[in-house]
Amino acid sequence: GAHDAWIVSSLEGALFVPGPAAWVHGQRWAACAAVLKNSDLALASYAGTARGRRTAGKLPEEFAWCRTDDDQQGHFDIVGCARPHSLEQVASFRVAGADAAYPGNDQIDALAGELCPALASAATAKRSDAAPTGTYGLSWTFPREQDWAQGDRTGRCYIRSLKAPTTGSFAAGTA
Repeated sequence: GAHDAWIVSSLEGALFVPGPAAWVHGQRWAACAAVLKNSDLALASYAGTARGRRTAGKLPEEFAWCRTDDDQQGHFDIVGCARPHSLEQVASFRVAGADAAYPGNDQIDALAGELCPALASAATAKRSDAAPTGTYGLSWTFPREQDWAQGDRTGRCYIRSLKAPTTGSFAAGTA
């Protein structure tokens, strides 16, 4: 079946206009903005201008989404990709609709194995396709049964540094 999928981080243009109540009260304005989005709704900030920062197939490194490896308790830090990291999240996909029963780890793992290679390739403008296989690999996470019960339906695709933490971003073309 079809699955919603998206690149993790993006710099997008947005137009803001008055809502219906403000319009009724005479508000007539529009504001254009650059919006930094990511699939995990993690807080992100960027100081500076977005002018000239969009290039087809190349995400500015400061907008990429990297993280450290989990510790023994499953905790990790989200870091800028210029800092040492083990994983770069490059894409996400919706496993199933909100009302779907939990399909089980094996079925979701198989779906991730089917979707993540093409999603990573698209998110990195095919740079991940040429990554040295002994140095980088593709990995993914998906909701566990308890996460599913709380409404999580998102699978996540990562480029993983296999040997040691690395710096740079596949999405930005700096890794």
